[in-house]
Amino acid sequence: MSSGHLTHATIHALDFLTKKLLPPDTSPLHQRTGRRGEEDAYFYLRRQGYIMVARNFRSPNRRGEIDLIAWDKDVVCFMEVKPAPLAT
Repeated sequence: MSSGHLTHATIHALDFLTKKLLPPDTSPLHQRTGRRGEEDAYFYLRRQGYIMVARNFRSPNRRGEIDLIAWDKDVVCFMEVKPAPLAT
């Protein structure tokens, strides 16, 4: 089992235990969706060979955050994760 698969399986096991042991998450649906999307993007990019540097990076001198920072060979990538538009 590769390291990425083990990490992903561990995260899902912890998610399962969280649902069983902790009170429910009362944050708004859009925040829960955003967190899940960022997590899915993180694991997808790792499987594609990106070297992950940071998640949810915030600078003390600037507002906002960068969702993911990663290396793709010799290129540093700054990524903002957005949900796909809903089909109409």
